[in-house]
Amino acid sequence: MLTFRMIEAFRAVIINGSISEAANYMCISQPAVSRLIKDLEDQIGFKLFDRRHGRLFANDDGLAFYEEVLRSYIGLNRIEKTAEYIRKREIGELKIASLSTAGLNVMPQAIAQFLQLYPGIKIRTQTLNSSIIIKQLTSSQIDIGFVESSHSGVSLQKGPEYHLDSVCILPPGHRLATETIIKPEHLMNEPFISLGINSKYRFKIDTIFETAEIKRVLQIEAPESKMIGSLVLEGCGVSIVDPMTAATLNKQGLIVKPFSPTVPFSFKALSSSQSSRNTLVNAFYEVFSKVLSEKIKLIK
Repeated sequence: MLTFRMIEAFRAVIINGSISEAANYMCISQPAVSRLIKDLEDQIGFKLFDRRHGRLFANDDGLAFYEEVLRSYIGLNRIEKTAEYIRKREIGELKIASLSTAGLNVMPQAIAQFLQLYPGIKIRTQTLNSSIIIKQLTSSQIDIGFVESSHSGVSLQKGPEYHLDSVCILPPGHRLATETIIKPEHLMNEPFISLGINSKYRFKIDTIFETAEIKRVLQIEAPESKMIGSLVLEGCGVSIVDPMTAATLNKQGLIVKPFSPTVPFSFKALSSSQSSRNTLVNAFYEVFSKVLSEKIKLIK
């Protein structure tokens, strides 16, 4: 019966050129190497080496056999590396879904930095509304979900929570650019770009202006904050958005100002209770939180 030790001895003699060097390479005695080579030849039924001037040289059969051994070793090395990647959580797939605000403004940079640490990981990411993300987490279709703070799932594992203060965004050269803090009265009769009427976030903003009895020109609605930011950059109006969106567009010339009273923007991370990738999940949380923190600092 062929054994791995016989093959290992044969390979050691080929690459080292002698029984003695092969013995040193394998940390065993020369007689042990010679016995393994003899046992291998007995098993396969033909000679592998010719002896000339006291040295062993692989014959044609031996060279042909070594080609197959080499292929096997390459495959074995690949298997060993795969096992090492799995041990270090450097191979596999991480499925992530996020509300669009975090998904469009933070996720790309977070994924890029994560893959620098775990280059063997495959990432599948998508932006969905929070209700659908909860359903996919519960059915273990995804590993991580970033959802609005008001959403929860009984069987889900809690990750970090993020509580951010919304900001007022203005087009370049706007008359309010010199103000330190923007208040509702500053935006009296200003063209104001809003999210859709069914947005909970829009409801918070509208309530502030209604309470202060400040009228805005509500001429444009957009489905997501990033589009609102682009419209503001084009001079279509002003708005109040989460700081992630503002930080993304700030370097393009968008003017970002604190807004008072505070309009909280909160979201959180959840993971599937069935996920077998807790090490990867926690590593991604750490990277995402770092990227988010750095992004928010850009507008402070």
